[in-house]
Amino acid sequence: MDQLTRTETDQASLRTHLNVIVEESTHVLYPWITTKYKSIRDAQKSFLNAKDEYGIVFTSGQWHFEFCLNAILALRKVLNCTLPIEVHYAGPDDLTEEMTRAFNSLDNVRTVDVWDYFGEEGRKISGWAIKPFAILASRFRKVLFIDADGLFFQNPDKLLQTSKIFTEFGSLFYSDRTLGRGDAHFFKQINPVWTHYASTLRYMTKKSLFEMESGVVAVDKGRAGPLHALMLVCKMNSLPERVLMYNYVHGDKETFWFAWDILRVPYKFSPTFGGAAGYLNAEEQVCGGIFHVDEELQPLWFNGGVVVNKHVNKDQQYIDFQYVAYDELGSHVKWIWETDDTPFCVVTKNMPHVKVTELTVHQKGYAAQYVQMYKNISEKGWREYFKSDLKIKL
Repeated sequence: MDQLTRTETDQASLRTHLNVIVEESTHVLYPWITTKYKSIRDAQKSFLNAKDEYGIVFTSGQWHFEFCLNAILALRKVLNCTLPIEVHYAGPDDLTEEMTRAFNSLDNVRTVDVWDYFGEEGRKISGWAIKPFAILASRFRKVLFIDADGLFFQNPDKLLQTSKIFTEFGSLFYSDRTLGRGDAHFFKQINPVWTHYASTLRYMTKKSLFEMESGVVAVDKGRAGPLHALMLVCKMNSLPERVLMYNYVHGDKETFWFAWDILRVPYKFSPTFGGAAGYLNAEEQVCGGIFHVDEELQPLWFNGGVVVNKHVNKDQQYIDFQYVAYDELGSHVKWIWETDDTPFCVVTKNMPHVKVTELTVHQKGYAAQYVQMYKNISEKGWREYFKSDLKIKL
């Protein structure tokens, strides 16, 4: 009995010692999380006990407000998606008080200021860097992050509930367009012994300048591996780390798989590569926003909203969604760069690995509704749209 008591005492002492190590390590590595959690283990426990297991997270500033509003209404009114939604922003200059009030007036939508979650360090979060912090700060255990201008052909709740990749790995990533030639020198410097899976990626084999498209990312924060990897993504997008990172990668997107690979957390990309959703031009090129199929190769989502080139004009020249194309191979793909009045176009002639499909009547109907909703928001102004179409007084 005395031996048993000593063993139990030793085990309790060891647990206490390990907890102290974890807490101290968290303070050193991720000081911005300790305003809310004592340690990364404490954070994981909170996610495992989350009241809302599944949820969607958007990030939006003032410039993306109309896009994000359209994306939320597309989920609610067209696809009948009922998952709770959070819209994250970074401080009072990112979204006005009236804009946060507008989002909060929508069904099961809540705004979150990430500055409230991460103390003084959090007030340095801006731009692309907000994405991983928004995923971390959300109240959901299983998070589906969607860009403010991301739109779907299917209810996206399937990604959190039935995706084979997400079920197995606790994360789900999508591939960017196959474009240009990558240079993995920086990644190899910070991760000199990379995984076998990483060695197969286009970025590593100089087949593409970009590997990941972070317009949709799924993460299960209740699983230790993905949570630790997400914390490292946040670290890479913190200051001063992101000053260095962004010299070598385009914003946040490569930092996701970089972190997973560095920490040896298993991960997997969706099986195809970024294509286009839009129209078929005279040269038989499919032109439109970057597009992705699901794991069964059915049309799933596209990025960029419904306008031809949002960087030139946000309320003119809308895309007529009739066709989609995706890349099966991840190499030898030709793209025609976007102009002021044309979106990106993927070449399909003599490209058997670029698969072209005409959208179904239902899919065309979804896209047409997205275009019309966005037109109404843009032409009426979002304040009037809330009043006249949504019957909401702000």
